[in-house]
Amino acid sequence: PKKAHVFTFLLLPVLNIISGEVQSYWEQPFAQPYFDNSTKREVTATVGQSALLHCRVRNLGDRAVSWIRKRDLHILTVGILTYTNDQRFQSLHTEGSDEWTLRITSPQPRDSGTYECQVSTEPKISQAFRLNVVGKYITMAARVSGQPGATGGLPRLCHPYPQPQLLLLLLLLSIKRTDYLNKIQHAPMPR
Repeated sequence: PKKAHVFTFLLLPVLNIISGEVQSYWEQPFAQPYFDNSTKREVTATVGQSALLHCRVRNLGDRAVSWIRKRDLHILTVGILTYTNDQRFQSLHTEGSDEWTLRITSPQPRDSGTYECQVSTEPKISQAFRLNVVGKYITMAARVSGQPGATGGLPRLCHPYPQPQLLLLLLLLSIKRTDYLNKIQHAPMPR
């Protein structure tokens, strides 16, 4: 397989010249950068704990990788250089690797959104990543229903990771309260 690749690498430009097509090295399909789609494209991070978005680009050559915040098209990084005054954003890259990571230190809910890993080809190619930043505290309702932000008829109480007994007690109290309110609403009015 390796010999076949070297043969193709050497023979393809010669065949292109013979057929009358003159292509530069970068126009040849095997030399074009492309994204390795094995990375996670939706990331959930907790407020205050670093968020990492991993972008893998194969055949990068001398092209540059940039990270763009989609909501305002702000260029955050180009290569390993940071182009924002917000020091929480940083591009991480190990020389010789295909991975370009955007690290957001101490993310906040306002950092939630789409970020693009962009390669400076012509035309540009990009891959979108979705970041969701959630609070350290979760709602009781989200714990019961399994869906963040769902109320499920329960009060939206926030508490760090409640004990199961407390959760059950609050659920029972909420049911009793609902039953009581239903009885009051459906009771005949005194004359």
